[in-house]
Amino acid sequence: MRELKFRAWDKASKKMHYDIRAGGFKETVPTIYIKNIGWVHLFASNDGNEGCVMQFTGLKDKNGKDLDWWEDDLLRKGSDHPNAPIGRIRYREQQAMWVIVSKANFQFCRLEVAYMNNWKKIGNIHESP
Repeated sequence: MRELKFRAWDKASKKMHYDIRAGGFKETVPTIYIKNIGWVHLFASNDGNEGCVMQFTGLKDKNGKDLDWWEDDLLRKGSDHPNAPIGRIRYREQQAMWVIVSKANFQFCRLEVAYMNNWKKIGNIHESP
């Protein structure tokens, strides 16, 4: 069974927080727990600066080490060529699997296939759109 891990993007501070715990409610507003900070209202902003929680994919390399691939990460296929396809990691509930999708939401492939076909992480939609 894979470990469930989450990270959160705080749009107001433009910072990614790792090692968070989701699932708290304070004053009927969803909150998350950030290590060394505490419970915060990441999604309770009056100015539209809402945050986003993303899940770790759980994918491991051939040596059993966690790949640092998370929901909303951006991957490039094969090379650093500027015209190489770029996709975003998304979870497809109807298929119950992680996939790589294009900006137009076209599905390139399953995440496991992307790893085998040498897709490389180049960032995420929040810090490097």
